[in-house]
Amino acid sequence: IDNHGLCEYSEPSGHKACVSTKEDVVPVFASHDQVFALGIHHTANMSAISVSYRFQHTYFIKLHKMLQWMEEEKHHKMTHYGMNIGANDGKTLGPDPMYHVFDAKKLNYKGICVEPDTVAFSKLRKNLPDERIKKVNMAMTPRDVPEFLEKYEVPQNPDVIKIDIDSFDCDLLEAFLRRREFKLIYTEINYEIPVPFMFSRKWSPGIKFCMRPFGFYGCSLSYQVHMMAK
Repeated sequence: IDNHGLCEYSEPSGHKACVSTKEDVVPVFASHDQVFALGIHHTANMSAISVSYRFQHTYFIKLHKMLQWMEEEKHHKMTHYGMNIGANDGKTLGPDPMYHVFDAKKLNYKGICVEPDTVAFSKLRKNLPDERIKKVNMAMTPRDVPEFLEKYEVPQNPDVIKIDIDSFDCDLLEAFLRRREFKLIYTEINYEIPVPFMFSRKWSPGIKFCMRPFGFYGCSLSYQVHMMAK
């Protein structure tokens, strides 16, 4: 993986993922004909991760490099369409892994970004002004997905979807997976729930959308693997 540039070294943070070393466990595995790569992304709680886990992560997944490699290998017919659900400002927070996918100087993908916060959304429009990238200001729920896909003419086989809403992430992802096929899925896992426990924050029409309270967000790795196997 490292030879193909799928991971990025981060000198300041001293964290790593995606490559094997003699001292570390390889965080890449297969299940039900799918490949899962566990990476670390720049986040506000990075210090908590380094304290909680013995392995010291020093590599970061590059989403645009993964897509680039998939196209070069020619195992898939690429559509050059991406989806960013929970886009924030589309660039700086993280930084957003989809930014270089949409960036004209990198992959120049067309696609769609969804962000509910009005302040972040105004920044998103400035950071990704190109009309080939649709920007939608809404708090999306699983119930909204069918109409959303039709309204914004999302193709049947997008190359990539990123979901990070710090809430009912897996319920929303599952709603998309029922109606579209993706080559690459980028999600956040709730690292506070260890394997083999399965946890997922569920969506209900009676519950208003809200950002994550500490520890009660998204879904665990085991839940995601189980869900993908369906």
